[in-house]
Amino acid sequence: MLGILCGAVTLLLLWPRELRRAGLFVGAMFSAGAALVEWSDRVWIIPVLALVCGLALHGLRLPHLGRLTLLLLMGWLVVHFSGSSGSPQPMSRFFLDWIGLTAAQAEFLVITIRKIIHFTFYGLLAWNAYRIGRASPRGSAVGFALAMALIFALYDESHQLLATDRSGSPWDVGLDMFGATTFLGVSVLRYGRREGTQESSDLEPSR
Repeated sequence: MLGILCGAVTLLLLWPRELRRAGLFVGAMFSAGAALVEWSDRVWIIPVLALVCGLALHGLRLPHLGRLTLLLLMGWLVVHFSGSSGSPQPMSRFFLDWIGLTAAQAEFLVITIRKIIHFTFYGLLAWNAYRIGRASPRGSAVGFALAMALIFALYDESHQLLATDRSGSPWDVGLDMFGATTFLGVSVLRYGRREGTQESSDLEPSR
């Protein structure tokens, strides 16, 4: 289902034909890989899958090899850690047993770290998706990045509802999208300023 959504977003928002073809391929590879990740429940399989798909992308001469592979890798991480494997219990036990914190201190630290991870991870996901779509008009690239972040954030929290020891939250979706919007805003401003500087230098008369 996630692969279908990713492919549909690619068709709707990305302009160049080569980029659309790459997006559809990634959607298909993501669906197959996600099923394998859920079935195996082994985190080591994710970099192996990313390597195989990276080689396939290279063989097909599709654009944005590294960024598309990174998008696949991040998507499969969401699939893996949104289930029981992403439970906060191992982190809590580490702070309780090895660091010697109280239960209240450990709970506060675990919640803080996990929220920072949410914010940063989805920010990086949106930034990477924006970089993939930059060949399209800017509005389409921004829409593609936000759509990808939202699809994975909604999947993340809905998948947690199905896990026996997890609980999804719409507030986490909001936090994920806040991270995506923040990173994306910085990226748009940065590249816009760079393009403006380049245009100014091109307009300057040669001496």
